[in-house]
Amino acid sequence: MRGFWPLTIPLYFVVWTALTALVPAWLLLSVLIGAWRGRSFVVLRLLVFLWVYLSLALLTLLRSIEVRFGGVRVARDEALLRLGGWYGAALFAWCVRLLSMSVVIEGKEHLTEGPFVVLVRHASIVDAALPAALLAEKRIRLHYVLKAELRVEPCIEVLGSPRVHAFIDREGPPLRERRKIATLARSLGDDAIVLYPEGTRFSEAKRARDVELLARARPELAAIGASMTHVLPPRLVGPLAALDAAPTADCLIISHRGLECEAIASTFARAAAVAFRAVEGSG
Repeated sequence: MRGFWPLTIPLYFVVWTALTALVPAWLLLSVLIGAWRGRSFVVLRLLVFLWVYLSLALLTLLRSIEVRFGGVRVARDEALLRLGGWYGAALFAWCVRLLSMSVVIEGKEHLTEGPFVVLVRHASIVDAALPAALLAEKRIRLHYVLKAELRVEPCIEVLGSPRVHAFIDREGPPLRERRKIATLARSLGDDAIVLYPEGTRFSEAKRARDVELLARARPELAAIGASMTHVLPPRLVGPLAALDAAPTADCLIISHRGLECEAIASTFARAAAVAFRAVEGSG
């Protein structure tokens, strides 16, 4: 382990301890604020979500200590993958509760055994937990391709062994970063490798920027990029590297609607319900 965890783990513990000790105060205050705002309990929801997130993170970190100091390396890696899957699925389950989500999943009946190359639409931080939640029943171990900056989150840092995940330096040599993905995909077994082809969360400003950049770099693809109105033009280097390195893997595409940043922010503000629909397609 290395990076920010010596700072972030104590910070998480201090904030969680303060929130837990002050539960009666902030609970009463946030309810009064919500009543004054006309039943808009956004403050209450945000504080409850923060407390739940920190609680799950600390539980995961405590469990990871036991895992890291016991057993052989292969067993530790598998246990950390399972723990990461539990963490992601638990986070999504709490999001469902706190956002009063109505979840509809289409295409799950076509999901077979691995290996999989999983490509996910990226519209908000919530869909980062989506693969773990949707594939939990299959007990498929998930190997993530993530940008290196995300290791500032302590659970990602502690659970994110380079042996089982790929952390991409977006400023690094493209060939080296592509090799990380190929190496990970080549050793999948019956597991899944998860990528977010857009590279960052969707927004209209980012879409306009990426379409313009695509038109300059690859004019022949400009029309295709411009036709994508709800996603960013995908960055194909990572997905193609994974598919080339794992030719027997099925490609599982997870599209969704209802998890956009605007929808979630609006839901928190209005205390409304989210209608969330995920579509899984494999081929």
